[in-house]
Amino acid sequence: MKVTSPTLKQRLHHWLVTEPFFHFVLLGACIFAAHSLWGGSDRSGDLHIRVTPTDQERLRAVARQQTGIDPDTDQMRALVERHIREEVLYREALALELQRDDIIVRRRLVQKMEYLSQEDADPASESQLRDYFARHSDRYALPAMVDLKMHYFDPARRGAKAKHDAVDALQSAQTGQHLVDDPFMLGTQLSGQTFPMLQRDFGPGFAASVAKLPTGVWSGPVESTHGWHLVQVSLRADSPAVRFEDVRERVVSDLSHSADNASRDAAYARMRSRYTVEVQGVNQQ
Repeated sequence: MKVTSPTLKQRLHHWLVTEPFFHFVLLGACIFAAHSLWGGSDRSGDLHIRVTPTDQERLRAVARQQTGIDPDTDQMRALVERHIREEVLYREALALELQRDDIIVRRRLVQKMEYLSQEDADPASESQLRDYFARHSDRYALPAMVDLKMHYFDPARRGAKAKHDAVDALQSAQTGQHLVDDPFMLGTQLSGQTFPMLQRDFGPGFAASVAKLPTGVWSGPVESTHGWHLVQVSLRADSPAVRFEDVRERVVSDLSHSADNASRDAAYARMRSRYTVEVQGVNQQ
């Protein structure tokens, strides 16, 4: 039986049907045509870039601010070309909706919108500053301080006996007798200790206990993050009174910051009122 070779037309048809690369090219062409037909036409008004004299002066001013000198002709040409490049890439990114679901872009736009919606407030008067200081005086109060003497009993050396040894040593400390304690890396006398400092160096439980100790007598054992201590509060200084004049600059800054927050909140409330918000799956009261 004679077998005939496939004709050129038959071979071409077989190649078109079975060749994956051809299918890939064809699909890409279809997508490109569809984008040109339905998506590309919407961008006709977005394909013209105008670099105005105002734009060029802004570019010149930025360059002057950064370098301290005016850019020459070639440098200005480069600045304008860079501006055009940024504008082209920016518009192409928007056309592809690359800004959607990008958390960094989202936060940057939110920050910029908050800044733009903030109204400039008039400088606060002296009476407003003093009133703010009076209402928030605790914010400017200086911390109370204590001076401490200590004997330390180290669990790493004494094990479970550390607390027991401290209890036994308390009477000796109270009567001024010699006692055997352990070296402590922070020393045996601490001056000008605030309670945040004690919390940081010894733990919150130690600081809370020291706050209740009497002055001038040995007390304990008091536990810290390091071990057990006998503690004598040798001096206790309450928070000194703070004058407005001493913290005036802080008050000006804090009141300005508070006014900025209030302005942003008010602007947001106005914008928020224009929206109907539906939170699905959550019971909103």
